[in-house]
This record gives sequence, C-alpha cells and structure tokens, in this order.
Amino acid sequence: MLSKYLFLIILLFSCSYNNGQKEIINKISIDNPEVYSNSFEKIILKEFNVKELENLTNDKNPKTRIYFYNYLIKNHPKSCFDICLNHLKDSSRLLTSTSYDTQEYLSVAELMITKARDKNIFSMQENKILDSIIFTNINNYNHLESLFYLYLHKNATTPKVEFYNLIRNLVRLNNQSNYFQQISLINYFSNYNIKTDNILIENYLAASLKKDSTIYFNSALEFIRNNPRANYFHILTDFYKQNILNKTTRSDECFFELKLFCEALSKFPNAETIVILNNLINSNQYISQCNYLAKNEQFYYLLKKTNNSYYQTILKSLEHKVDTEILAAIEKSDN
Repeated sequence: MLSKYLFLIILLFSCSYNNGQKEIINKISIDNPEVYSNSFEKIILKEFNVKELENLTNDKNPKTRIYFYNYLIKNHPKSCFDICLNHLKDSSRLLTSTSYDTQEYLSVAELMITKARDKNIFSMQENKILDSIIFTNINNYNHLESLFYLYLHKNATTPKVEFYNLIRNLVRLNNQSNYFQQISLINYFSNYNIKTDNILIENYLAASLKKDSTIYFNSALEFIRNNPRANYFHILTDFYKQNILNKTTRSDECFFELKLFCEALSKFPNAETIVILNNLINSNQYISQCNYLAKNEQFYYLLKKTNNSYYQTILKSLEHKVDTEILAAIEKSDN
C-alpha cells in the first residue's frame, strides 16, 4: 500500500510544472509567434529536462503535443520512435501547411510520422514496423490513410505479397475519396500482375469513371493512358458518350480540358478512335479562358506527340488550320 502511494506522489510531482514552465506551455498552446524563434528553443532547453519534454508529447492540447515532439526530433531524436508508436491512435487534427499555398487538417499521428521521416530519424527497421502496423490496422486507423496511400504510391512497382488480400479488397470496395488514393491503389494492385485480377481492375476503372466525371484530372483515365489494354477501350468510349459528347469544354493556349482523355484514346489506334477524334475536332463546343481559342492547335500538338503514323491523315487535315504562334505557346507551356 505504501509503495502505491509513493508511486502516486512521484507521478504527481513528475507531472507538475513551475510557473516558468507553465508560461512556456501556455504560449505554445495558443500558438504565440514567439515560440518559433531560436531564442525560445534555448529557453526550453534551460527549463525542461528530457523526461519532461517526453511527457509533454502527451499534453491534452494537440498543438502542444506536436510542438514538443518536433523539439525532440531536433534535439533528442532517439526517443521519438516510441512516442510515435504510442500516438498511432491519436486522431486529433491540426490545420497544417502542406505546400506553399495549401493547407489541410492532418492527425497528430500523421504529423509525428511524417515529420520524423522528413528528418530521416527512423531506421529502416523502425519504418518497416510502422508500415506493417498501419497496413494491418488501416480499417481502425482512418486518420492514417494518407500515409497508407503514400506508401502505395512510393512502392507501386514492388507490391508486397503479404498485403495482397487487403489491397484486393480495397479495389473491390472502390470507396477511395480522391484522385491520389485512387491512382495509388490501382497502380500498386496492378503490379501484382495476376491475370485473374484483370476483370476486377477493368470493373474498378469503369466504376471509377461512372462516379467521377472529371475529364482533366482523373485517375482512371490516367491509368488507362499509361496501361492501354484492349479491354479498356470500351471504358473510354462509354465515358466519351456520357461525359464529353455534345458537352462544352475548354481549349485555349493555356489549358486543354480533353488532354488526358485524348492521350488515353490515342493509345488505341483503330477506326472508332479516328471517328471520335474527328467528331471532337469538328465540334464547335469549345470555350477559351485565356487569350485564344486553340482547338486545332491542341489536337495537332497532342497527336503530333504520339509519333504514330496512324494519325497522319488527321494531322494533314489540321496543318493549314494551325496558328504557329499559338502552337508555339502550347509547346512552351508543356515543357
């Protein structure tokens, strides 16, 4: 009994902070600009020992947790892996800058893993442990799905056998929420190269295009362009009839909305492709949001880049309709 009370007293003492420490913690919790200065880091070094810093990664405020974790990455990185493991279920989200002009809400667990990996402080074995935990628990760790799909993206050419059933089930469910998740998943899965999965992949692509009618930025169109199997062609023609035929799209020297679709279509040199391309070229349902309408120039540039003689007749018919200055502007923007 005495040892129990002694433990509680030690725990209470270890979690109490003096007034100076409390002031520092408060400034961090309210995101005071002062906390990002080099001089403030020196104050932390003076006021806290390593154990206190580690304890503060469990603070009730997620901003405080991440701040002290980042401090440990920089100054005491050996303690970060265990802290990271203890926070894999930490789904509290913080608004985070992900590029010079974008922000998104990321979980504390995501931030801890990402920031440690950015600084390359985890060993290869530690990263393998994290990846394995994320993969085997992804249904319970939805707040880590961005790391899951990032792993698929980075390792698409070397899919692991032990993840096959999980990945196949995700393809079957087809409930990814955005382009990056979709393209990462289908690229990873397709590289298992299992013939019996070809129908599943075909169905996945067809279903994806039915629920996402975006023409320019579309994971299924991108996959078909990069992997032009004969049994995918009907998916393109169906998409054309449902989402492009008789619809107005943008085509100017700055942007060609049909670019991805036409790049995918051009990988199938056949009579029906020629019919569709001629219909698109002869259509007047294009708008410009830049300086010029550039329908002929965009089609000419795209088909010229294929280096496929099958499209020579179309190219010949477009030659006298192309403005060379607009064509040069398109080429410049593409390089």
